[in-house]
Amino acid sequence: MCTIDVGQAGVTHWNNYGNMFHKIKILEFAVAINTSKCRICTPQIMPTGARFVSETNYMEKYELARDIVVMYVPASSFPEGIMPAFKNLEQTLGNNNDRTFFGISWGDENGGIVYKAAAEQKYDGESKKYNLDTFTIKKGTYISELIQGYQKDVSLIGTTFHQLLSHPELDENGYCLEWYKGPNDVLCLVKLESFTGTEKSD
Repeated sequence: MCTIDVGQAGVTHWNNYGNMFHKIKILEFAVAINTSKCRICTPQIMPTGARFVSETNYMEKYELARDIVVMYVPASSFPEGIMPAFKNLEQTLGNNNDRTFFGISWGDENGGIVYKAAAEQKYDGESKKYNLDTFTIKKGTYISELIQGYQKDVSLIGTTFHQLLSHPELDENGYCLEWYKGPNDVLCLVKLESFTGTEKSD
């Protein structure tokens, strides 16, 4: 879990009111520290004019009850390589009408982003049929936010994860998870160490 080192000013504070998280920030020379221990965060410097920014976000606890084994195609770059990776995956798998798709990403040691375009296996060992590697999405507690109609503004995915990643109880070995709910909606999730709030389940 990263913390925020206060330069001239810089603090992020979360208040938990049931399922509503009220986030207050002062932005000026805010630097994320302890990033060497947290693979999904990278150092950030925000040299904007000092000011309070108040944001109200409705983010919910999501309990994933089981591990999900997915097969994936890695993106060659981020973000430019994301769509080609999904197209490659879809072409490899063929009929995808009943497939569940995911995007999985985290920060690497060089400050870049690792991204995997993924689909759930229909049966154990299916990945071998397509010569694809697998990744296990771990069961547990996540913080989540649903984006409806994301294709109208794909940048909302990045904005939403930026907000989710400022939560103080992140799993240091976690990742950003995009769970595509049909053609229009995506559920954004980040794994937590511990959490209290409104609960959903799969």
